[in-house]
Amino acid sequence: MELRSILHFIVHQASEAEIASILAALDARIKGGPQDYTVDFRRLAGKALEGFAAKFQPVDPNGMTRRLVASMIKGTEPGISDADLNVLLDTWIPSPAQAESTEKAIPVPMLFTMIQQFVGYSTGTLSAADEKELRKSIPDWPARYWEQFAPQTRELISSFLQGNTNKDEFWRSIGYRLTGKNF
Repeated sequence: MELRSILHFIVHQASEAEIASILAALDARIKGGPQDYTVDFRRLAGKALEGFAAKFQPVDPNGMTRRLVASMIKGTEPGISDADLNVLLDTWIPSPAQAESTEKAIPVPMLFTMIQQFVGYSTGTLSAADEKELRKSIPDWPARYWEQFAPQTRELISSFLQGNTNKDEFWRSIGYRLTGKNF
């Protein structure tokens, strides 16, 4: 398989579990660790946990959800290493701090565009052409975007979509959140 095909698969087709596997393999290679990459994340997770992860991004301040999911994974795959278990847990149940750091890694102009697209989609103002293009590149883009937003950004978006904040106030709050400046 040529490199271009591999990269295309990773960028456009790989599931989150496959990407986690790839990252674990790369991390092991960089660190000179064991060369066994046989963890089958799909089998490990099972359809029930995939559905759980897709539908439920919990705020889990005391770790209860994380412990519950860890217990479910260990019940399915008793021999899973702590490192592999943590990769799965961090992917499916990010802590608020992880979600915050993920958002901060996205350049502000890109993050602002993501918020505009998400809000446009949610309010029905995103053009059909734009939605089609987004779905072409990322089939489940609304869920993927939502996962990237930090809890505070999610709260601002939810408040606006529920009608608790007007449009001007929402965009001012988003601008301040992203740049630290009042507009």
